[in-house]
Amino acid sequence: MLSKNGILTGVLAGLIFPLIAWVCFDVLYKGFVLMGKPGIPYFIAIALNLLIIRYAINKEAHKTSQGVMISTFVITLLVFILKLKS
Repeated sequence: MLSKNGILTGVLAGLIFPLIAWVCFDVLYKGFVLMGKPGIPYFIAIALNLLIIRYAINKEAHKTSQGVMISTFVITLLVFILKLKS
C-alpha cells in the first residue's frame, strides 16, 4: 500500500477507511445511528487514518503521510458539514 512515496498515494490510502464507513453506514445500513451520533463511524475511520499517518512517518514516507493528512482533513470537513450540521 505504501510502497510508493507520493501525495496521490497518500490521498488514495486516506480515502480507504472513510469510503468503507460510507458504504457500510450510508448505503447498506441507511439511517444507522451509533450512540445517537450519526458521525461516529466516520470519526472512527478518521482515527484509523491517523494510524496510517503514523505508519507512513515511521517508514519515512513523508509525502504519503501528507496525502493522508489532506484527505483526512477534507473528510473531517465533509462529515462536519454534511452529517453533523444537518
